[in-house]
Amino acid sequence: MKKKKWFLVITSILLMLLACTQIQAAAIKAPANIKVTASKKASVSIKWSKVSNASGYEIWRANSAKGNYSKIKTIKTKNTTSYANKKLSAGHYYYKVRAYRNVNGKKVYGSYSIAVKGKAVLSAPSLSVGSTSKTAVLEWSRVKAADGYQVYASASKNGKYTRIKTTKGTGMTEEKYTEDEAQATPSRRDKNKKKEKSSLREMVEVVVIAFVLA
Repeated sequence: MKKKKWFLVITSILLMLLACTQIQAAAIKAPANIKVTASKKASVSIKWSKVSNASGYEIWRANSAKGNYSKIKTIKTKNTTSYANKKLSAGHYYYKVRAYRNVNGKKVYGSYSIAVKGKAVLSAPSLSVGSTSKTAVLEWSRVKAADGYQVYASASKNGKYTRIKTTKGTGMTEEKYTEDEAQATPSRRDKNKKKEKSSLREMVEVVVIAFVLA
């Protein structure tokens, strides 16, 4: 009889503890105001609003909105409401955040936040410009995870930049003006080179941008 009584007492205590845990879980809200922005090169910054009564947060990431999410960070302080996801390959990522509370030595979780999309930005290529007796030469460093490069040029630093080439390579060359072309008037050169809407040899400022196909 005593064994049965103790069994009932222990069962009641366990049920009470379970009920308390469920109440604690219900009180933990999903983080709101999730903001995901590209910060530094190959890095994404995630921010959210503080959840009252939370002990910390978990950051989860996937490659698509409905993909498989993996935990990438556990934040153990309730007042930290941001995280920088660094050393990423270029592309799009989706993030969710959930809060947790430590209850009786265990983590009790709230609901996940909505999934928010972020984009990791590629680093800028290192650019070098040179020439030979017959050609203008433009070369740049290879950028990790880039699908290609777009070359923009302008006649002045603060002028309008025009895209003159899209390529998968890391350089381009272009023939210089011949002596006759150099002495010709701009209108004559334009007439002789109708097919070249914008030319590297006419530009003094060049920018190369790496890109990733969507």
